[in-house]
Amino acid sequence: PAVSITIELCDPLLLETTAAATLGMIFNELLCNTLKHGYPDGRSGRLDIFFHREGDLGRLAVRSDGAPLKARRDGGQGADLVALMARQLDGRAFAFDRPGGGVESGVEMSLAGREAAL
Repeated sequence: PAVSITIELCDPLLLETTAAATLGMIFNELLCNTLKHGYPDGRSGRLDIFFHREGDLGRLAVRSDGAPLKARRDGGQGADLVALMARQLDGRAFAFDRPGGGVESGVEMSLAGREAAL
């Protein structure tokens, strides 16, 4: 069994160090939680990872075809951690069951004032 992963990114984005580190930790938490709770017992599946930008808004999302939220046994600590880190980026965390199966989770955040100069 294996999980196939695809990644789709917007144009290159250069963030200041603190925002980049926070976004990296959010990404790690989303990916680990999705793999751990969405594909129990070595189940196969597919993950799609997206980072899109629209103006000063950035959206990082992990979409899976794994177990729905209600079937996951996570105590919510990972979701709480993602929400806390999203607030540090003036953003919000989200997670929902996708129509047709699977879950989408991620963050939307403000990029205003967080981009670094070259």
